[in-house]
Amino acid sequence: MANRHLSRSIVLQTIFEWDLNAIDRKDIIAVLDRNIEEFAPNKTDRPFMERLLDGVLGKQTELDLVIEKAAPEWPIDRISPVDRNILRLGLFELLFADRAQVPAKVAINEAIELAKTFGGESSGRFVNGVLGAVYKELGEPGKDEQGKKAAKQKYTDLPLQRLGGAVVYAKHDGQYYLALVHDVFGHWTLSKGKIGDNPEIANETVEEGTTREVKEEIGLDIVIEEKIGENEYVAS
Repeated sequence: MANRHLSRSIVLQTIFEWDLNAIDRKDIIAVLDRNIEEFAPNKTDRPFMERLLDGVLGKQTELDLVIEKAAPEWPIDRISPVDRNILRLGLFELLFADRAQVPAKVAINEAIELAKTFGGESSGRFVNGVLGAVYKELGEPGKDEQGKKAAKQKYTDLPLQRLGGAVVYAKHDGQYYLALVHDVFGHWTLSKGKIGDNPEIANETVEEGTTREVKEEIGLDIVIEEKIGENEYVAS
């Protein structure tokens, strides 16, 4: 077992004990020390484990909110303790780790392997589904990376993706009401989506695509009154 994977498994064991036994945060390092001594004395990256453990515990509230949004049919207390803590660990690395050290795909794959090793029969699929949903919400970072060659790729060669969104509002009795949606992180945001993503409607206009996406997302028929603005950016 590679050192980093072994280190992650020890951190998982530690946060599992913390979660299951309601261990005080000030006592958690003693639990980590015991697990290192039991499972891999002198064979692990202790600074890495301490950073990971401290990060997961420090961001626990935010991580649990993301889990609830990505898996709304599974309240956090109904997820098995093993799967719940694998998700916390995997999400922390996916959302907060240095991508140069832990690429998004590595964070997901490591969590899936932990689920297969320590979880139940369906744990791997469950963890993959939740982390995959968050990965898509992030824009699938690293999906098209092809080493150093990709970094030199000309902007004109990059795929073009069009999106449209709208400030959806209504006025009643002198009051204005906004229609907002929740993203997977629990933040309120404008309704938006991809334009021309379906080959059958690839030639739709921005107005047509925006109207369709709003209808699909929040079920409202809208009339576009005016164009507020537009922007374009390159991401590689």
